[in-house]
Amino acid sequence: MEMTPIHPLPTQTSPRPVLPDGPLFRYIRKLQQVTGIYRWSHMRVVLYLLDSPSLPDDCFLGTYNKIAWETGACSQILAEAMHALQEKGLVRKIRGGVWKIHPKLMEVRNAFYRESVQGDSGML
Repeated sequence: MEMTPIHPLPTQTSPRPVLPDGPLFRYIRKLQQVTGIYRWSHMRVVLYLLDSPSLPDDCFLGTYNKIAWETGACSQILAEAMHALQEKGLVRKIRGGVWKIHPKLMEVRNAFYRESVQGDSGML
C-alpha cells in the first residue's frame, strides 16, 4: 500500500503568499526597512520605544528592566534589539535610562498616526 501525503509539498508553481495590507502592516514593514529588524521579538521592543516617548525631544525614559517588563522580552532579546538600533544610529543612550530616538524613526511613527487619523476621520 502506497502512502500519499495529506498536504502536497509546494511546487515551483505555488502562488506566493499574499501579505496583509492596511496601515498597521505598512507601518511594521516600513519599520523593518528602516531598522533592518525582522524578528518579532525585537520589533516589539522597537514598537514599545516608539509608543512611549516620555520626555521632550523624542527621548525615552526607561531602564532595560522596565523595557523588558513592559515588552515581555528577555534580557538577551532586549540587548540584541537595542544594540541593533544603536549600531544603525537610530537610538542613542544619553545616560542611564534616557534614550534619544532618531527623528527618522519618529517620522515613520508620525506618518502612521497621521494615516490612522485620516482613515478614522473618513469614517465619520
